[in-house]
Amino acid sequence: MMNKLINKYSYKKVKYGLIAVTVVLTLLFIVSLVFAIISQINFNTYTTITM
Repeated sequence: MMNKLINKYSYKKVKYGLIAVTVVLTLLFIVSLVFAIISQINFNTYTTITM
């Protein structure tokens, strides 16, 4: 799989492409984690469930 990508494009493009994908997914994960924490604080899940 990787060899096909490297042969089709150059090694540099594949390397930086994978780095870019990893950074974007990490940022999305962090943002979703922050929103989850904020909503947990705002809506206090325990009281929502027990109501």
